[in-house]
Amino acid sequence: MSGAPRRWSPTRVVVADMEQPWPTIEVEGPDGLRFTRAWVLVRRAGRPLGLARISLDGPIGGDELRAAVAAEVDLDSPADPPPTSAAPLTAVVCSIFARYEELHLAVASLMASDHPALEVLVVDNRLHADRAQHEGLLAAHPGPLRIVHEPRVGLSPARNRGAAEATTELVAFTDDDVQVDPAWASVLSGVFAARPEVDCVTGVVLPDDLVTEVQVVFEEFFGGFNRSFRPAVYGLVATDGDPFHPFAPGRFGTGANMAYRRQKLLELGGFDERLGPGTPTRGGEDLAAFVRLLLAGGRLATEPAALVRHNHPTEMSELTERIDGYGKGLTAMLTSVAVTDPRHALAMARRAPTAARRLLGSGGGTVAARPPKVRLPRGLRARHLAGMLAGPVAYARSRPPAPVVG
Repeated sequence: MSGAPRRWSPTRVVVADMEQPWPTIEVEGPDGLRFTRAWVLVRRAGRPLGLARISLDGPIGGDELRAAVAAEVDLDSPADPPPTSAAPLTAVVCSIFARYEELHLAVASLMASDHPALEVLVVDNRLHADRAQHEGLLAAHPGPLRIVHEPRVGLSPARNRGAAEATTELVAFTDDDVQVDPAWASVLSGVFAARPEVDCVTGVVLPDDLVTEVQVVFEEFFGGFNRSFRPAVYGLVATDGDPFHPFAPGRFGTGANMAYRRQKLLELGGFDERLGPGTPTRGGEDLAAFVRLLLAGGRLATEPAALVRHNHPTEMSELTERIDGYGKGLTAMLTSVAVTDPRHALAMARRAPTAARRLLGSGGGTVAARPPKVRLPRGLRARHLAGMLAGPVAYARSRPPAPVVG
């Protein structure tokens, strides 16, 4: 890959719980692949302490792994268990069933949840549903699983259908290419129970093993979604001096790992159906919902103990398409916010010069104060910037999908 990061190496990604024996990390992978690095997320009582990045010369486990991790993560740091609750919650997975095997894995992970009152709702977002596939999914995963068909193609209509069909006060959203941690739903419910003022909770997205250079590039620049292992609560006013708050919403999380109080989401009008995959904008619907929530006076909490694992794209063509979509989705999202109230447009205009300087200087399509240490490959950087330039036009062209008759 021309211009790709020189630090690329196949990487194992594991979660180590300090209450359990330390795992053994193997170096042999599929098709003769040899892993030379490992990322180890360390947790105590369900609370992430940090992420250690270590080199692999061979299999490592037990005391040797603990010592290697301790060089990067303070294993003695205090860590209160995350809040948990058994409050009923509906987990919505929207899919076009193109990744049928991955969808099975996603549903299996949800059905293995430790939450005692979890409903799993799969929204089939194709024009024509395949009932045989529905029956196969239901047969493979007996339990509190429902499947509904939303023929208006687009991730926003599908998520809005999921919110409308949910039977619980709390509704969570994830994707069909992730696997959730067993405690994911309990932790999300717990944050809502512990913080009545919070309307939305997001969690951490961790990659599966990084076996290709494409996956490493994706993770370096877009996979982490400004990953932080410290819980935080955000409101309309920035408390940490972020000059772009609340219009740089990547720090708030991602649609692959988010939950809402259902009534609040419905009051906000759900997800903007002119945004997201399935529209000319190709993204931004989750970020727009975060921003609209904060602008309306709501509060959003990030809870790193609510963990999901994401299968990053493996092919360059898919990576390129996603990066283009992220660029369009970002500026389309900002356009959608601006057109709702001219005051928001003025606020964004004041931030634009600083944002442009950081964006062009980062080499990676980010306005973060600490951009990645390596630059996004030139072709991908150009594609991302081109997508950003096209986003406002894409939003102007986008229309909510019409109801399907018959």
